[in-house]
Amino acid sequence: MPKRIFLTYAWVDNADGDFDFVVQQLKQAGVGVVYDRVALTPGKRLWEQIGEQLSSDSIDGWAFLVTPNSLKSKACLEEYFLALGRALDTRGEEFPLLALVHGAEFRDLPPSLRIRLGASLSDPDWVEKVIATLENRAPRETTRNLAPYSLRWHVSGAKNMLEVRPRFGTLVSWRVGVPSTFRPSIVGFMEGANGHPPVGGMLVLPVEGLSSDNKLWFVGARGPVGNGVSAFISMRLPFPPHIIVGSEGNPAIIIPVPPL
Repeated sequence: MPKRIFLTYAWVDNADGDFDFVVQQLKQAGVGVVYDRVALTPGKRLWEQIGEQLSSDSIDGWAFLVTPNSLKSKACLEEYFLALGRALDTRGEEFPLLALVHGAEFRDLPPSLRIRLGASLSDPDWVEKVIATLENRAPRETTRNLAPYSLRWHVSGAKNMLEVRPRFGTLVSWRVGVPSTFRPSIVGFMEGANGHPPVGGMLVLPVEGLSSDNKLWFVGARGPVGNGVSAFISMRLPFPPHIIVGSEGNPAIIIPVPPL
């Protein structure tokens, strides 16, 4: 039978449909979501109805959508403390209580929630964490398909620097390529310490040019990069959708360019 969760939120957090999106994501994963608009009857005592919902065996857990708005909402905090008291009194310490955090820090949570599971809505696995909590199990780990190179933007004034570094090992005679139609996007390339775009310096055997099939424009140098050293590619708009990273004579890997 599908699990059902009661969700507390601040009405202002649904001004643009954000709360409805959270509900949509949970429902698409097979979780039944109970909240004020669908579970409470107008004209009857609000807190009594919420207490009845949380005491019901048909509710498998309770979640608090933690945002700067809900942390400032007297109604949300009253509902939270009611939920906490009623759940612990009638359902016991094992009743799932969790925080869904957006735009707030975990340190801002009420103390009783800090010691329980919290999930950031920026975490791509937050829905799985909710389901795991309701099913009293550990979340299933999602395997990410990561490239062996890390890409990271650095912005300073009008300069946009894309840092490219091997996750492990070193790359000798490194090459970074873009589709030849994006040749004007590359305005410079250098090497520097990881995380610190250089302001100048010399490269050993710098190269740039078209690939043999004229499909790629590439830049590079002797290097090596890795072990604390990164390649930095200075770019201007429009940015290419992907870059090709490799070394002279070795296979190259296509990597999507992250958003700036």
